[in-house]
Amino acid sequence: MTDANMLSENLCRESEARKAAEKRLEEVAAELYQTSAALQYRTQIVAEKSAMANAGLPGTSGFVGEFMVILGSMKENFWIAFIAATTLILGASYSLWLIKRVFYGDVGNAAVAKLSDINSREFMILGVLASLIILVGVYPKIISDITNSSVLQFIELVSFSKAGLL
Repeated sequence: MTDANMLSENLCRESEARKAAEKRLEEVAAELYQTSAALQYRTQIVAEKSAMANAGLPGTSGFVGEFMVILGSMKENFWIAFIAATTLILGASYSLWLIKRVFYGDVGNAAVAKLSDINSREFMILGVLASLIILVGVYPKIISDITNSSVLQFIELVSFSKAGLL
């Protein structure tokens, strides 16, 4: 057997071993963090609001950004916008799967069952952030007014550099 063949076989074995180890690590992590919503009700509320914004539901800050990305890319190229929309859908489905797996499963580990919910102070701070997610989703002009001048400068800079290259 040549050295190249032996090296190739060793790399294949290492790759298979790494894949098996990563799969087992994912299984252990899923078992460790699987908990029920009854144990951590406040944490669940904040996590669900954040996941809704991440999924881009209308009325959340994530929707505004995703809508602007798709609308802007649609003007340039339909297929880029289609790919962007597809990845946004996949991201939203992953967020929903994550919330289901973390908060609505059985408690998979005794250490997780001992975890306490967030206290009132933490809930208040995270509640302010969740309120900002909704506020920016309902009234995005708060952010767009602040960023408008820098975005216009950036567009001018990019369009100038393209004109110089042509």
